[in-house]
Amino acid sequence: MKRNFTLALLAGVLLGGGASPAAAGDVDVIRRTQSGLLNIFYAEQAASTNILELNQFGRRNIAKARQRGEENSASILQVGLMNEADLDQSGGVSTARIRQIGEVNETQLMQTGRISRSVVVHEGVENLLTSYINGNLNLLMIEQTAKKRGFFSR
Repeated sequence: MKRNFTLALLAGVLLGGGASPAAAGDVDVIRRTQSGLLNIFYAEQAASTNILELNQFGRRNIAKARQRGEENSASILQVGLMNEADLDQSGGVSTARIRQIGEVNETQLMQTGRISRSVVVHEGVENLLTSYINGNLNLLMIEQTAKKRGFFSR
């Protein structure tokens, strides 16, 4: 009985955290909002149409998502002291919107497929973006706003 409860609890944590299995040909939609000191999110989506909408508000925000399908859409908003987003999309058409507001913002973005569209907005002291985009029609828009830090920031 205790073993079954542990397995059920583990499955609930994994599925509740964003890992959502989907059959091919389906639509997989994940919408999550997290708030707290430490927010960690992980998801893998492998349906024909994958949609991810994630909002994280806290001191430290970490998001990692993988999407494999004909249509992939991800929208990530992180507001906190340290923000980290890692998004990997592959398939036909992929769209990514990532906005990070905090002291340290780091984004890793990988898109492969026929059409890839991305918008990354950073507002903070340290803003880092690493991207790899490969396909027939690719668009990457970046806006980074650095806030002053230190003695001369008054």
